[in-house]
Amino acid sequence: MKKQPILFVTAGMTRPKKKDTLVARENLYLNYGLLGLASILSKKGYPAKVVDGRFTDPVKFVEDLLKRDLLNSSHPIFLSVPSSFALSWVGQFCRSLKLLYPEKRQVVGGRWVARPNGRWLSRKIPEADLVVCGTAEKRIESLLWPSIWNIIPHTHISFNSAPEPAITDLPDLDYNLLENFHRYHPSIEISRGCGMGCAFCVENDSPLSQLRSPVSTVNSIAHICNTYNTEFINVYFESSFFHPSRYWAAEFDRLYHEYGLSATWRTETRVDGLTPKTLKHLASAGLKVIDLGLESASPTQLIRMKKCANPKKYLKKASELLQECKRLGVWVKINVLLYAGENRETIEETAAWLSLHRNFIKGVSVGALTIYGPDERSHLFLRSLAPMGTKAVDPFSLEHRGYSHLHLSNYIDFDASSEIALALSKEFMAEEDYFDLKSFGYFPRGFSYDQFRLLVSSSPAEILPFKVTSLKEEVTL
Repeated sequence: MKKQPILFVTAGMTRPKKKDTLVARENLYLNYGLLGLASILSKKGYPAKVVDGRFTDPVKFVEDLLKRDLLNSSHPIFLSVPSSFALSWVGQFCRSLKLLYPEKRQVVGGRWVARPNGRWLSRKIPEADLVVCGTAEKRIESLLWPSIWNIIPHTHISFNSAPEPAITDLPDLDYNLLENFHRYHPSIEISRGCGMGCAFCVENDSPLSQLRSPVSTVNSIAHICNTYNTEFINVYFESSFFHPSRYWAAEFDRLYHEYGLSATWRTETRVDGLTPKTLKHLASAGLKVIDLGLESASPTQLIRMKKCANPKKYLKKASELLQECKRLGVWVKINVLLYAGENRETIEETAAWLSLHRNFIKGVSVGALTIYGPDERSHLFLRSLAPMGTKAVDPFSLEHRGYSHLHLSNYIDFDASSEIALALSKEFMAEEDYFDLKSFGYFPRGFSYDQFRLLVSSSPAEILPFKVTSLKEEVTL
């Protein structure tokens, strides 16, 4: 008799994080961390299956799992909560699962949401039988057996709160475990951590791990091409701070061509993460898109957010990197963060810098500072921002929701910051560029420009985060 697979569920959301539009609902995010855990168990001989809640109604989602006989495994169901914004969906899902299948054990995790000890998340999701904190690659097999949960460290019921030691080999992903995997753009986890000390970052004191080796990376790309049955595919190199040495880049470049690869890839880095010589090797080896964490072009704000010690030098490096990317045909999407203490002058400084570099920028992603986590660290951070006029929109939001929107200063409240973020996005990102960027990692594979334009024409243009350049004409699919 065939064994029922162990079910891994990526929590969905009741609505998109930002504006709720048809375009935003088309996003398809790969939960590579959860797929990695399922892949580890599969390699050990356990059948596993990964499904994604997306924007499906959570009650109907549970009913569908039941109809498809995906809940009959004797092992627990594993639910990953990738964001605090997913908690409403998670609550409904877990309650519905408990009503329909009361004996089914529920293990809930979320590297960032369950911090620091999981007890807050356990209170929010009382149906969860176990809340697991941090990463779980070394514990995932043990988590299959409820009889030993009390001795597994770093859960909401354990006395030992020591985090799981860092792993030396990042897991390879088995995409065959992911339902409808052909719709998802694949990822390769390249490194973890950052440790560069930015005030707003949850990884500001987490050391940057060693990069996956060049040979392991090209092997992973080759395996992905084989799995997806195509030589031409977009891959996301997952890394909070992609910071390869010149040697790593040169060796990767050599192996990429030795293997005859044609895949293109995208990654995230800082202004100081890549040198021109390193970038040249990477562009030769398929690099097509960089998500660049500029954050601000205001010297005052860069110092406040501890992004750099010398803003003039920092912005000069950013300018040089943008120009080199343009020369090499690499698209750059700039990440901008509206930070504590923001005012009209600091906003104008950032806008002026972006305008000066408009021809080198493919697009922008602009957001206002949000604080995550109900732990003491988050409360201390919020209090440290008070001298800049920053305060929570809802003083109880951290405890109730796990995140807190902010009035950034006495001059820029939450509503104003939202309006400014949208205006900057529209100013520096056209419709076509938005589609190009989203098609490289977020929109489902095969999602066409005509399909995109149809959704755009059905959405209020004033809330879309890009400049609408196409006429709102009927699009025939």
